[in-house]
Amino acid sequence: MLLKASIIEPNIFRYCSKLVQLKIPTSIFLIGDYSFNYCSSLIKISIPSSVTIIEEGAFCKCLGLMEITIPSTVTIINKNVFYGCESLKRIIIPSSVTAINKAAFCRCSSLEEVEIPSSVFSIGEKAFQGCKSLKKITIPSSVVLIKD
Repeated sequence: MLLKASIIEPNIFRYCSKLVQLKIPTSIFLIGDYSFNYCSSLIKISIPSSVTIIEEGAFCKCLGLMEITIPSTVTIINKNVFYGCESLKRIIIPSSVTAINKAAFCRCSSLEEVEIPSSVFSIGEKAFQGCKSLKKITIPSSVVLIKD
C-alpha cells in the first residue's frame, strides 16, 4: 500500500544546496522545522493551500529565495521561518495570519516592502531586524503587541 505524505519532516532537505525550485504536493499540511534550511539555490517556492503550518526556520537561510507565496490557510508566521533569506524582495502576508513571530524575516537584507494585513495582532521581537533595504512597511491598527 502506497501512502501519501502529509508532512515534510524537520531537516529533511537541509543543506540541499543545488535545489532550485520547489513544488509542494497538495497532500502536505505541515512543513517541519528547518526542512529547507540552507537550500541556498532555492529561488521559488509554491506552497499549496493544503499547508496550514509552517514550523520554525522552515526556509531559514535560503539565500537565493526571491519569491514565495504564503497560502491563506497559514495563520502564524513562525520563528525564523525566513531568517536570512537575503534575496527575498517582497512578501505578501495573507489576511489569515494573526501573528508574525520572533525573527520571522530577520536579516532578509533585500526585503523592500511588507504589507501586514489587519488580521495581525502581534509582531515578535527582531521580526524585521537587519532588513536594511526595507523602504515601506504597513503596520495596521490591529497590531496591539510589538516586542522589542
